[in-house]
Amino acid sequence: MNELEERGVCFSKKNLKFDWGTISVFNDPDGNRIELGEINNKSGSYIKN
Repeated sequence: MNELEERGVCFSKKNLKFDWGTISVFNDPDGNRIELGEINNKSGSYIKN
């Protein structure tokens, strides 16, 4: 996230925490909402390697 901010990305929401993980939100130059997320081991989508 730091690298994106250094390149001019302005996050509207940062580190929104949920039971299943964390997301941050920004809009691309066309106004489309982009969510970057990281799931944790409580998520139903979590896969152990």
